Amino acid sequence: MMNTYQFTKDDIQQLKTHGLTVEQVQQQLACFKKGIPYVKLAAPATSGNGIIRLNQTQLLNFIKVYDRATVETIKFVPASGAATRMFKLFHQFLQACSQNNSLLPTDQPEIEALQPLLHNLDKLPFFPALRAQMAAKFPSGYNPQSDKDKIQFIRFMLEDMNYDCLPKGLIPFHHYADKTVTAFEEHLKEAATYLRPASPLQLHFTISPGHIKAFKAAFLNIKKQLEAQGLHYKITYSFQNSSTDTVAVDLHNIPYRKNDGQLLIRPGGHGALIENLNQVEADIIFIKNIDNVVLEKDLSTVTQYKKALAGLLLTIQDKVFQLLSELEATGCQEHLKETAEDLALEFFHRHKKFECAKEIIHFFNRPIRVCGMVKNEGEPGGGPFWVRLEDGTFTLQIIERSQINTDDPKQATIVENATHFNPVDLVCGVRDYKGNKFDLHQFVAPEQGIITRKSKNGKIIKALELPGLWNGSMAHWNTIFVDVPLSTFNPVKTVLDLLRPSHQA
Repeated sequence: MMNTYQFTKDDIQQLKTHGLTVEQVQQQLACFKKGIPYVKLAAPATSGNGIIRLNQTQLLNFIKVYDRATVETIKFVPASGAATRMFKLFHQFLQACSQNNSLLPTDQPEIEALQPLLHNLDKLPFFPALRAQMAAKFPSGYNPQSDKDKIQFIRFMLEDMNYDCLPKGLIPFHHYADKTVTAFEEHLKEAATYLRPASPLQLHFTISPGHIKAFKAAFLNIKKQLEAQGLHYKITYSFQNSSTDTVAVDLHNIPYRKNDGQLLIRPGGHGALIENLNQVEADIIFIKNIDNVVLEKDLSTVTQYKKALAGLLLTIQDKVFQLLSELEATGCQEHLKETAEDLALEFFHRHKKFECAKEIIHFFNRPIRVCGMVKNEGEPGGGPFWVRLEDGTFTLQIIERSQINTDDPKQATIVENATHFNPVDLVCGVRDYKGNKFDLHQFVAPEQGIITRKSKNGKIIKALELPGLWNGSMAHWNTIFVDVPLSTFNPVKTVLDLLRPSHQA
């Protein structure tokens, strides 16, 4: 490899501790130097052009397909990391406050953005518990009209109770008349409405190693209550493998070193979780982010569409498996070529002309994912697009904004015409027509990583993220996009989101 970086013995030992090899890191450095090419968008995926919209009859039929099926299912929930960004506005607010604990004028951006929250702190789901805990430190109580008390409450939340250091899944998201419920517990309740078989219900959470005790304790606290309702769970956890970490570099693409001289090695982003997903054993895997949960009263719509997406997946799988099994048994007969071309067009919106069995197998014998897509109402993040590959063919993929060259007027126009947003609502089939688990590594597009700029000790550094879990890591899956109601997407990115009516019980 040309122009390789010379690592010291200490560097090599540090890399080895992370499960990384010098060769791997040299490849990462080469990636920084070369850069990552933007994807080539051909068009936005829209209803009728890559996105399926189910009518009521189809919805109910696919639900029946799923309800009648004998399959093993699991819910996979990326839940790593602390809630730091969720409470970022509060930190900015405290920094902007004067020393005498009085609120600054509302023309301060940090405070202006928080005005709705400052007037409604009592509507936060964790307010009752925190207020009770504050009583020991502030016996005089809490006056909702007092600026000083508001600041005390925020300081207590962040500095005494360290809410921003908690895992997001263990932050109370909803406060009902008789209980306060975390995002973790809401995921357990939601899963009970559609996972099969009914007992035990299987869920897998990817978390940080430091949070494992807290998650297990949280489950033990509610286990008896859930079992009293006839709900039994098998919950497993995994961590992001340190061997998927990446080195950071300076603006000259030289490995960045911390003050102690060690290399700065960072997690490789959620794309690293393809390793975790690859270890999950089930016929169907439901994937949903930890911060996307709804109130109990709104569960019925979520359940309907989860089942419908799974029923659609099973319907497609059945036809694909039948095709591949018959192909193996009889060889590439003309009617099978026609069947394959019809399936490619009907379900994957692809105009294909197959000449031999090898081409049919190459196209169909791969994991399948059915992805719910919601109407785009300005949420930040990726969306469904038609992507042009180097061989001139087109595929449906979920693409992040950072993967797109928006300085290119044509690409920018495609983004502007996009109608849907990716809420991370996936139902995945990961077994082949013989019942064998696919090796998911074989379907990753490694060239779809992302280089981002970060700040470290006041200096700008560059970080490398692996191809995203539902982006480049699934780029070579067969993909179906389905329009789902916006009400099924209810994320909490900042604490302000908890004031939305959809999170107020």
